[in-house]
Amino acid sequence: EAEREAAVSEPLLTVEKRASGTSTLPWYAEHVLQEVEAALLSEGYTPSAVTALLFGGGLHIYTALDPAAQASAEAALREPDREGLHAAATVFSVKTGKLVALVGDAGEKRGDRLFSYATDMRRAPGSALKPLALFAPAIEEGRITEATVFDDVPVRFEDGTPWPHNTPDRYDGLTLTGEALAHSKNTVAVQLYRMLGAEHIYATLTERFRLSGLCRRAEDGKNGVRTDLAEAPLALGELTYGESLFSLTRAYLPFCRAGEMTAGTSFYCVKNAKGETLLSAADEGERVLSPRTASVMTHLLSGVVTEGSASSLTLPTLVDTAGKTGSSGGSRDRWFIGYTPHYLTGIWCGYASGGGAVTGTPHLSLFDALMTPLHARMPEASLGAFGMAEGLKRVTVCRDSGKMPTVLCKEDERGERTCEVWVPAQMHLSSCETHVSVFYDDALDGVAYPPAKGREGSLRRVSLIHVTGRAFPVEVTVTDAEYVFRDPRGTAPSGENAPFFSGTLEEGVFVGKSGEGRPFNAAARTRAPVFPDPIPDTDEGRLPPRSLPTRPRKRRLPRFPFFDF
Repeated sequence: EAEREAAVSEPLLTVEKRASGTSTLPWYAEHVLQEVEAALLSEGYTPSAVTALLFGGGLHIYTALDPAAQASAEAALREPDREGLHAAATVFSVKTGKLVALVGDAGEKRGDRLFSYATDMRRAPGSALKPLALFAPAIEEGRITEATVFDDVPVRFEDGTPWPHNTPDRYDGLTLTGEALAHSKNTVAVQLYRMLGAEHIYATLTERFRLSGLCRRAEDGKNGVRTDLAEAPLALGELTYGESLFSLTRAYLPFCRAGEMTAGTSFYCVKNAKGETLLSAADEGERVLSPRTASVMTHLLSGVVTEGSASSLTLPTLVDTAGKTGSSGGSRDRWFIGYTPHYLTGIWCGYASGGGAVTGTPHLSLFDALMTPLHARMPEASLGAFGMAEGLKRVTVCRDSGKMPTVLCKEDERGERTCEVWVPAQMHLSSCETHVSVFYDDALDGVAYPPAKGREGSLRRVSLIHVTGRAFPVEVTVTDAEYVFRDPRGTAPSGENAPFFSGTLEEGVFVGKSGEGRPFNAAARTRAPVFPDPIPDTDEGRLPPRSLPTRPRKRRLPRFPFFDF
């Protein structure tokens, strides 16, 4: 009783709480705990046992954390690029295949178990899916090489509207594989989709690249069915539910690890208080692509950075860089998955559900801001470079045919039409047959087909590209359309500013145009040649023998199979 009275009479004092640090777990640590929790549950531990182990079991968790990478990621995403814009980053080690850094949202983390835009979010990856779904399997199976040429034109018309559209919205005609990927040609993506088949692509993404967000069939709640087996999801990346940044970035590991895939875990092992190993995540690689395919894909993805949709990056001036951009419909999401010889990093930017379009290139700016400090601190000698696997050779090919260039390729009016590509060492390339030699009359401003007699002094040889199969129900702008050759079979052109072969086209059939005005392959104009004024007759009514004008000697033109004279 006396102790009770003494306690009651004692003054009640309050002490202001002093901040001794934050209790909020960093994004990476929180992800590690979630991974360990899932791994323990999969080993048969009950939920209550897992909770007891994690928060009171004295566990020792050995993580793959790279402090420099994590600090760089947090610094890059410390301040949101603009109000309401979310962003996330995942970083993997190329050497180990482990997750070494992660940030789930831009700005300061203000609590635990928050929604992570790196692991919890599912969004459509857009063109960032193309290397995985289309180009890698087609190269792996020998269906295409870097020397394969596609025709970048619409694949179908819906009520007279060409589909699909490219970004930017234009068609370039004959396009090499590397150019198609660098400029993210949707038309080529659809052609590859039809070449490989929906079921094959679906299996490749789920089994080989371990993507788990694909939907085979789902009711949309409006008496409709949605599926990711269609062209728009698998060819253009407009998935029904989408993928997480973590999964999409991890799927690129085979490209930078000579074809090997890993689970991309964030820890090596977990031991209990007694030092006994409870979990081990060695992350042994599984080969899902050949080293040759991985090398070719890296070469192709380097083109995206040097001349394609990611050419604004500055990191390539410091170290070899490869990667792919992606945008969902309406640009609600912006992705960039890129890598160097040391790190593979994925960046996502976007607004919360229902948000507007992301303008500019914040995804590329964040990639630069994250990766540049990481590599700037490395000695120059250790930066390394991308190499090519054995069994490949570098060859020079014609851009329009993908074959060995000939003298005709050099006479293309557009200038240099060759480039270097990597192909299998045993592959034999024949000579270009796409370029066709014709005569161009500079004075009459057009293709002389056939050349008129007496015009030899105004003719020069140029090369056009022989393209078959182009036939549209409406006029379509195609960059190379004004350099196309077709045999007119002697039919006159149908208009002043029309190709010289336009008279052979059926009504309602179009083959594309490059723009307004007179195309390069228009027929030579038909005005009469200009000769010197005639000399007047003599009194006898005839010209004196020595007064006849001397004409230059006629130059003999070489014969071609397309000319008959």
